[in-house]
Amino acid sequence: MSQLDHTSKRIIIIGGGIAGLSIAVRLSQAGLPVTVLETSTLGFGASTRNQGWLHSGAWFAISQPELAKKCYQSLLKTLKYCPDCIEPHHTGTAYLITQPETLVTEWTSAWNECGIPFEILEHDDLKKALPGIAEQEIQHAFLLSDRSIRVDLLIQQLAATAENGGVEIRTETHVDKLLRKDDNITGVLLSSGEELTAQLVILAGGGAGMRLDPDSFPERIGEQHESKLVPLKTHLVAVSPDVGHLPLCLVDEGGFCHMPHAPQSVFGSNHWLTVASGVDNELVPQEIDQIWKNINRFFPSVDREKETVREWAGTTIQAMQAHQIEPGKAPLPTVIDHCQESPVINHLVSIYPGRATLWADVAETAFQTVMEKLEYHPRTCTCPPWEG
Repeated sequence: MSQLDHTSKRIIIIGGGIAGLSIAVRLSQAGLPVTVLETSTLGFGASTRNQGWLHSGAWFAISQPELAKKCYQSLLKTLKYCPDCIEPHHTGTAYLITQPETLVTEWTSAWNECGIPFEILEHDDLKKALPGIAEQEIQHAFLLSDRSIRVDLLIQQLAATAENGGVEIRTETHVDKLLRKDDNITGVLLSSGEELTAQLVILAGGGAGMRLDPDSFPERIGEQHESKLVPLKTHLVAVSPDVGHLPLCLVDEGGFCHMPHAPQSVFGSNHWLTVASGVDNELVPQEIDQIWKNINRFFPSVDREKETVREWAGTTIQAMQAHQIEPGKAPLPTVIDHCQESPVINHLVSIYPGRATLWADVAETAFQTVMEKLEYHPRTCTCPPWEG
Protein backbone atom coordinates (compact mmCIF):
# COMPACT_ATOMS: atom_id res chain seq x y z
CA MET A 1 0.00 0.00 0.00
CA SER A 2 1.44 3.41 -0.96
CA GLN A 3 1.79 6.16 1.64
CA LEU A 4 -1.04 8.09 -0.04
CA ASP A 5 -3.32 5.05 0.05
CA HIS A 6 -2.32 4.37 3.64
CA THR A 7 -3.24 7.85 4.88
CA SER A 8 -6.44 8.08 2.85
CA LYS A 9 -7.64 4.73 4.20
CA ARG A 10 -6.36 5.34 7.73
CA ILE A 11 -8.62 5.20 10.76
CA ILE A 12 -7.67 7.54 13.59
CA ILE A 13 -8.65 6.61 17.14
CA ILE A 14 -8.46 9.43 19.68
CA GLY A 15 -7.89 7.91 23.11
CA GLY A 16 -5.31 5.34 24.19
CA GLY A 17 -7.25 3.64 26.95
CA ILE A 18 -8.75 0.16 27.07
CA ALA A 19 -11.54 1.04 24.62
CA GLY A 20 -9.32 2.76 22.06
CA LEU A 21 -6.62 0.09 22.08
CA SER A 22 -8.99 -2.88 21.92
CA ILE A 23 -10.85 -1.33 18.98
CA ALA A 24 -7.49 -0.69 17.28
CA VAL A 25 -6.62 -4.38 17.68
CA ARG A 26 -9.84 -5.49 16.01
CA LEU A 27 -9.55 -3.05 13.09
CA SER A 28 -5.92 -4.01 12.47
CA GLN A 29 -6.99 -7.66 12.31
CA ALA A 30 -9.18 -6.69 9.36
CA GLY A 31 -6.14 -5.22 7.59
CA LEU A 32 -7.07 -1.57 8.11
CA PRO A 33 -4.33 1.02 8.84
CA VAL A 34 -4.95 2.45 12.31
CA THR A 35 -3.35 5.31 14.25
CA VAL A 36 -4.06 5.76 17.97
CA LEU A 37 -3.52 9.24 19.40
CA GLU A 38 -3.20 9.67 23.17
CA THR A 39 -2.71 13.09 24.72
CA SER A 40 -0.76 11.68 27.69
CA THR A 41 0.46 8.17 28.51
CA LEU A 42 -1.57 5.11 27.56
CA GLY A 43 -4.49 4.58 29.90
CA PHE A 44 -3.98 7.93 31.64
CA GLY A 45 -7.68 8.79 31.65
CA ALA A 46 -10.69 6.86 32.90
CA SER A 47 -9.12 3.44 32.24
CA THR A 48 -6.62 3.71 35.09
CA ARG A 49 -8.50 6.09 37.37
CA ASN A 50 -11.13 3.64 38.51
CA GLN A 51 -10.91 1.07 41.28
CA GLY A 52 -9.49 -1.65 39.05
CA TRP A 53 -12.66 -3.67 39.56
CA LEU A 54 -13.48 -6.28 36.95
CA HIS A 55 -17.19 -6.90 37.53
CA SER A 56 -18.83 -10.32 37.39
CA GLY A 57 -22.13 -8.51 36.86
CA ALA A 58 -23.50 -9.74 40.19
CA TRP A 59 -24.18 -6.20 41.43
CA PHE A 60 -26.49 -5.57 38.44
CA ALA A 61 -28.22 -8.97 38.36
CA ILE A 62 -31.49 -7.77 39.92
CA SER A 63 -31.87 -4.33 38.36
CA GLN A 64 -30.13 -4.82 34.98
CA PRO A 65 -29.77 -8.51 34.08
CA GLU A 66 -28.70 -7.68 30.50
CA LEU A 67 -25.79 -5.63 31.82
CA ALA A 68 -24.96 -8.37 34.36
CA LYS A 69 -24.64 -11.01 31.63
CA LYS A 70 -22.43 -8.74 29.51
CA CYS A 71 -20.15 -8.08 32.49
CA TYR A 72 -19.69 -11.76 33.26
CA GLN A 73 -18.85 -12.70 29.68
CA SER A 74 -16.38 -9.83 29.42
CA LEU A 75 -14.77 -10.88 32.71
CA LEU A 76 -14.16 -14.38 31.32
CA LYS A 77 -12.58 -12.92 28.19
CA THR A 78 -10.29 -10.68 30.25
CA LEU A 79 -9.14 -13.56 32.46
CA LYS A 80 -8.34 -15.59 29.36
CA TYR A 81 -6.57 -12.81 27.47
CA CYS A 82 -4.52 -11.26 30.28
CA PRO A 83 -4.39 -13.51 33.36
CA ASP A 84 -1.35 -11.64 34.66
CA CYS A 85 -3.43 -8.51 35.23
CA ILE A 86 -5.26 -10.16 38.14
CA GLU A 87 -4.01 -8.99 41.53
CA PRO A 88 -2.13 -11.91 43.16
CA HIS A 89 -3.86 -14.08 45.78
CA HIS A 90 -7.34 -13.02 44.62
CA THR A 91 -9.86 -15.83 44.24
CA GLY A 92 -12.94 -13.66 43.82
CA THR A 93 -14.98 -11.01 45.60
CA ALA A 94 -17.02 -11.29 48.78
CA TYR A 95 -20.60 -10.13 48.31
CA LEU A 96 -21.86 -9.34 51.80
CA ILE A 97 -25.38 -8.88 53.12
CA THR A 98 -25.63 -6.86 56.31
CA GLN A 99 -29.35 -6.28 56.90
CA PRO A 100 -31.48 -9.10 58.40
CA GLU A 101 -34.45 -8.01 56.28
CA THR A 102 -32.57 -8.32 52.98
CA LEU A 103 -34.07 -11.06 50.81
CA VAL A 104 -31.06 -13.30 50.22
CA THR A 105 -32.92 -15.54 47.79
CA GLU A 106 -33.68 -12.53 45.59
CA TRP A 107 -29.95 -12.09 45.00
CA THR A 108 -29.06 -15.76 44.62
CA SER A 109 -31.96 -16.34 42.22
CA ALA A 110 -30.88 -13.37 40.10
CA TRP A 111 -27.30 -14.68 39.95
CA ASN A 112 -28.55 -18.10 38.86
CA GLU A 113 -30.79 -16.60 36.18
CA CYS A 114 -27.87 -14.57 34.79
CA GLY A 115 -25.54 -17.59 34.80
CA ILE A 116 -23.19 -16.01 37.34
CA PRO A 117 -21.64 -18.70 39.59
CA PHE A 118 -21.32 -18.17 43.34
CA GLU A 119 -20.63 -20.09 46.52
CA ILE A 120 -21.29 -19.52 50.21
CA LEU A 121 -18.32 -17.90 51.94
CA GLU A 122 -17.74 -19.15 55.46
CA HIS A 123 -17.09 -16.52 58.11
CA ASP A 124 -13.75 -18.10 59.05
CA ASP A 125 -12.52 -17.67 55.47
CA LEU A 126 -13.81 -14.10 55.41
CA LYS A 127 -12.03 -13.28 58.66
CA LYS A 128 -8.79 -14.82 57.41
CA ALA A 129 -8.84 -12.75 54.22
CA LEU A 130 -9.99 -9.55 55.97
CA PRO A 131 -8.69 -9.82 59.55
CA GLY A 132 -9.96 -6.37 60.54
CA ILE A 133 -13.56 -6.78 59.40
CA ALA A 134 -16.38 -6.41 61.95
CA GLU A 135 -17.91 -9.89 61.80
CA GLN A 136 -20.96 -8.90 63.81
CA GLU A 137 -22.08 -6.64 60.94
CA ILE A 138 -22.25 -9.50 58.41
CA GLN A 139 -25.41 -11.59 58.01
CA HIS A 140 -24.51 -13.58 54.88
CA ALA A 141 -21.41 -13.85 52.69
CA PHE A 142 -20.98 -15.19 49.16
CA LEU A 143 -17.92 -15.55 46.95
CA LEU A 144 -18.34 -14.38 43.35
CA SER A 145 -15.92 -14.12 40.47
CA ASP A 146 -15.31 -10.35 40.41
CA ARG A 147 -11.61 -9.57 40.46
CA SER A 148 -9.34 -6.73 41.43
CA ILE A 149 -7.05 -6.10 38.47
CA ARG A 150 -3.97 -4.16 37.43
CA VAL A 151 -5.45 -2.05 34.65
CA ASP A 152 -1.98 -0.90 33.59
CA LEU A 153 -1.01 -4.49 32.74
CA LEU A 154 -4.14 -4.96 30.63
CA ILE A 155 -3.30 -1.69 28.84
CA GLN A 156 0.25 -2.91 28.19
CA GLN A 157 -0.95 -6.18 26.69
CA LEU A 158 -3.52 -4.48 24.46
CA ALA A 159 -0.87 -2.01 23.26
CA ALA A 160 1.57 -4.82 22.48
CA THR A 161 -1.11 -6.75 20.56
CA ALA A 162 -2.05 -3.60 18.64
CA GLU A 163 1.54 -2.75 17.69
CA ASN A 164 2.21 -6.34 16.65
CA GLY A 165 -0.74 -5.95 14.29
CA GLY A 166 0.74 -2.84 12.71
CA VAL A 167 -1.12 -0.16 14.69
CA GLU A 168 0.71 3.15 15.01
CA ILE A 169 0.47 4.44 18.60
CA ARG A 170 1.41 8.03 19.39
CA THR A 171 1.50 9.14 23.01
CA GLU A 172 1.95 12.69 24.32
CA THR A 173 0.13 13.78 21.16
CA HIS A 174 -2.51 16.45 21.63
CA VAL A 175 -5.35 16.81 19.12
CA ASP A 176 -6.45 20.43 18.77
CA LYS A 177 -9.51 19.89 16.61
CA LEU A 178 -11.24 17.70 14.08
CA LEU A 179 -10.78 18.69 10.45
CA ARG A 180 -14.06 19.19 8.62
CA LYS A 181 -15.20 19.79 5.08
CA ASP A 182 -18.89 20.62 5.14
CA ASP A 183 -20.48 17.76 7.11
CA ASN A 184 -17.53 15.43 6.65
CA ILE A 185 -14.71 14.77 9.13
CA THR A 186 -11.50 14.45 7.10
CA GLY A 187 -8.89 14.05 9.84
CA VAL A 188 -7.38 15.85 12.80
CA LEU A 189 -5.15 18.83 13.52
CA LEU A 190 -2.44 18.23 16.14
CA SER A 191 -1.14 20.91 18.49
CA SER A 192 2.20 20.62 16.66
CA GLY A 193 0.47 21.92 13.52
CA GLU A 194 0.57 18.55 11.77
CA GLU A 195 -2.57 17.50 9.92
CA LEU A 196 -3.47 13.82 9.73
CA THR A 197 -6.02 12.74 7.14
CA ALA A 198 -8.28 9.75 7.67
CA GLN A 199 -11.29 8.02 6.20
CA LEU A 200 -12.80 7.74 9.68
CA VAL A 201 -12.18 9.22 13.13
CA ILE A 202 -13.21 7.33 16.27
CA LEU A 203 -13.56 9.25 19.53
CA ALA A 204 -12.64 6.91 22.39
CA GLY A 205 -11.53 9.50 24.92
CA GLY A 206 -14.66 10.02 27.00
CA GLY A 207 -15.93 13.56 26.52
CA ALA A 208 -13.01 14.69 24.34
CA GLY A 209 -15.24 15.01 21.29
CA MET A 210 -17.27 17.76 22.93
CA ARG A 211 -14.12 19.85 23.12
CA LEU A 212 -12.76 18.95 19.68
CA ASP A 213 -15.97 19.64 17.77
CA PRO A 214 -18.62 21.12 20.08
CA ASP A 215 -21.06 21.74 17.21
CA SER A 216 -21.43 17.97 16.79
CA PHE A 217 -22.53 17.50 20.39
CA PRO A 218 -25.68 19.38 21.28
CA GLU A 219 -27.25 18.49 24.61
CA ARG A 220 -29.33 15.76 23.02
CA ILE A 221 -27.20 13.99 20.44
CA GLY A 222 -29.24 10.96 19.55
CA GLU A 223 -32.56 11.25 17.80
CA GLN A 224 -32.21 7.67 16.67
CA HIS A 225 -30.86 6.17 19.89
CA GLU A 226 -32.43 8.71 22.25
CA SER A 227 -29.05 9.10 23.92
CA LYS A 228 -27.74 11.92 26.03
CA LEU A 229 -24.23 12.79 27.17
CA VAL A 230 -24.20 12.64 30.96
CA PRO A 231 -21.17 13.46 33.15
CA LEU A 232 -21.08 11.15 36.17
CA LYS A 233 -18.90 11.50 39.26
CA THR A 234 -18.03 8.98 41.95
CA HIS A 235 -15.82 9.19 45.04
CA LEU A 236 -13.01 6.96 46.25
CA VAL A 237 -10.79 6.65 49.31
CA ALA A 238 -7.39 4.91 49.31
CA VAL A 239 -5.92 3.75 52.62
CA SER A 240 -2.37 2.50 53.19
CA PRO A 241 -1.46 -0.05 54.37
CA ASP A 242 -4.15 -2.34 52.97
CA VAL A 243 -6.73 -4.02 55.22
CA GLY A 244 -6.68 -7.42 53.52
CA HIS A 245 -6.44 -9.19 50.18
CA LEU A 246 -10.12 -9.97 49.51
CA PRO A 247 -12.28 -7.53 47.49
CA LEU A 248 -15.80 -7.04 48.82
CA CYS A 249 -19.12 -5.49 47.86
CA LEU A 250 -21.95 -4.78 50.32
CA VAL A 251 -25.10 -5.35 48.30
CA ASP A 252 -27.44 -3.64 50.77
CA GLU A 253 -25.20 -0.70 51.68
CA GLY A 254 -25.24 1.23 48.41
CA GLY A 255 -22.65 -1.03 46.84
CA PHE A 256 -19.93 0.03 49.29
CA CYS A 257 -16.85 -1.82 48.10
CA HIS A 258 -13.22 -2.58 48.85
CA MET A 259 -10.64 -3.22 46.13
CA PRO A 260 -7.16 -4.17 47.39
CA HIS A 261 -4.15 -3.04 45.38
CA ALA A 262 -1.17 -3.79 47.62
CA PRO A 263 0.00 -1.97 49.62
CA GLN A 264 -3.26 -0.01 49.73
CA SER A 265 -7.01 -0.57 49.89
CA VAL A 266 -9.38 1.44 47.70
CA PHE A 267 -12.87 2.02 49.08
CA GLY A 268 -15.80 3.43 47.17
CA SER A 269 -19.40 2.75 46.26
CA ASN A 270 -21.62 2.33 43.25
CA HIS A 271 -23.15 5.73 43.90
CA TRP A 272 -22.70 8.02 40.91
CA LEU A 273 -23.63 11.70 40.96
CA THR A 274 -24.91 13.44 37.85
CA VAL A 275 -22.84 16.61 37.50
CA ALA A 276 -22.74 19.52 35.08
CA SER A 277 -19.21 19.11 33.72
CA GLY A 278 -16.96 16.26 32.66
CA VAL A 279 -14.00 17.96 34.35
CA ASP A 280 -15.74 18.39 37.71
CA ASN A 281 -13.39 16.46 40.00
CA GLU A 282 -14.09 18.49 43.13
CA LEU A 283 -14.80 16.45 46.25
CA VAL A 284 -18.32 16.39 47.65
CA PRO A 285 -17.71 16.17 51.43
CA GLN A 286 -20.95 14.27 52.10
CA GLU A 287 -19.93 11.52 49.66
CA ILE A 288 -16.49 11.10 51.25
CA ASP A 289 -18.02 11.16 54.74
CA GLN A 290 -20.45 8.39 53.75
CA ILE A 291 -17.57 6.22 52.54
CA TRP A 292 -15.73 6.84 55.82
CA LYS A 293 -18.86 6.01 57.78
CA ASN A 294 -18.89 2.58 56.14
CA ILE A 295 -15.12 2.13 56.52
CA ASN A 296 -15.38 2.80 60.25
CA ARG A 297 -18.40 0.53 60.57
CA PHE A 298 -16.89 -2.48 58.83
CA PHE A 299 -13.18 -1.84 59.51
CA PRO A 300 -13.18 -0.09 62.91
CA SER A 301 -9.40 -0.28 63.29
CA VAL A 302 -8.82 2.01 60.27
CA ASP A 303 -8.06 5.52 61.52
CA ARG A 304 -8.64 8.43 59.15
CA GLU A 305 -6.05 10.50 61.03
CA LYS A 306 -3.28 7.90 61.32
CA GLU A 307 -3.17 5.94 58.07
CA THR A 308 -1.86 7.31 54.80
CA VAL A 309 -5.09 8.42 53.13
CA ARG A 310 -5.97 9.74 49.70
CA GLU A 311 -9.47 10.95 48.87
CA TRP A 312 -10.56 11.82 45.36
CA ALA A 313 -13.45 12.09 42.92
CA GLY A 314 -13.44 10.69 39.39
CA THR A 315 -15.67 11.96 36.60
CA THR A 316 -16.52 10.27 33.33
CA ILE A 317 -18.87 11.13 30.49
CA GLN A 318 -21.27 8.46 29.30
CA ALA A 319 -23.79 8.31 26.50
CA MET A 320 -26.87 7.13 28.32
CA GLN A 321 -30.16 6.12 26.83
CA ALA A 322 -33.31 7.75 28.13
CA HIS A 323 -34.43 4.75 30.20
CA GLN A 324 -31.03 4.64 31.94
CA ILE A 325 -31.04 8.22 33.20
CA GLU A 326 -32.46 7.44 36.61
CA PRO A 327 -31.00 6.50 40.00
CA GLY A 328 -29.45 3.05 40.16
CA LYS A 329 -29.17 2.57 36.41
CA ALA A 330 -25.70 2.07 34.99
CA PRO A 331 -24.99 2.86 31.32
CA LEU A 332 -24.63 0.11 28.75
CA PRO A 333 -21.93 0.31 26.06
CA THR A 334 -22.88 2.85 23.40
CA VAL A 335 -21.41 3.30 19.92
CA ILE A 336 -22.67 6.41 18.12
CA ASP A 337 -22.38 6.73 14.35
CA HIS A 338 -22.81 10.47 13.87
CA CYS A 339 -24.05 10.16 10.29
CA GLN A 340 -27.24 8.70 11.78
CA GLU A 341 -27.63 11.40 14.41
CA SER A 342 -28.65 15.02 14.50
CA PRO A 343 -26.73 17.03 13.44
CA VAL A 344 -25.44 14.71 10.71
CA ILE A 345 -21.64 14.35 10.76
CA ASN A 346 -20.05 11.86 8.37
CA HIS A 347 -16.92 9.78 9.06
CA LEU A 348 -17.16 10.20 12.85
CA VAL A 349 -17.90 7.54 15.48
CA SER A 350 -18.01 8.01 19.28
CA ILE A 351 -17.42 5.25 21.82
CA TYR A 352 -18.76 5.17 25.38
CA PRO A 353 -17.87 1.85 27.10
CA GLY A 354 -20.23 2.21 30.07
CA ARG A 355 -17.80 0.36 32.34
CA ALA A 356 -14.18 -0.70 31.88
CA THR A 357 -15.35 -4.29 32.48
CA LEU A 358 -17.20 -4.20 29.15
CA TRP A 359 -14.19 -3.38 26.99
CA ALA A 360 -14.38 -6.61 24.94
CA ASP A 361 -18.07 -6.10 24.23
CA VAL A 362 -17.70 -2.48 23.16
CA ALA A 363 -14.68 -3.33 20.99
CA GLU A 364 -16.75 -5.85 19.04
CA THR A 365 -19.73 -3.49 18.74
CA ALA A 366 -17.45 -0.73 17.45
CA PHE A 367 -15.73 -3.13 15.05
CA GLN A 368 -19.03 -4.25 13.53
CA THR A 369 -20.21 -0.63 13.28
CA VAL A 370 -17.07 0.39 11.39
CA MET A 371 -17.19 -2.62 9.07
CA GLU A 372 -20.79 -1.84 8.12
CA LYS A 373 -20.11 1.87 7.82
CA LEU A 374 -17.15 1.38 5.47
CA GLU A 375 -18.87 -1.52 3.68
CA TYR A 376 -15.61 -3.34 4.21
CA HIS A 377 -15.43 -7.12 3.97
CA PRO A 378 -12.04 -8.58 4.98
CA ARG A 379 -10.93 -11.67 3.10
CA THR A 380 -10.52 -13.62 6.30
CA CYS A 381 -12.57 -13.36 9.46
CA THR A 382 -10.29 -13.38 12.50
CA CYS A 383 -11.61 -13.85 16.01
CA PRO A 384 -10.51 -11.34 18.64
CA PRO A 385 -7.36 -12.47 20.51
CA TRP A 386 -9.32 -12.42 23.77
CA GLU A 387 -11.61 -15.12 22.36
CA GLY A 388 -9.00 -17.26 20.63
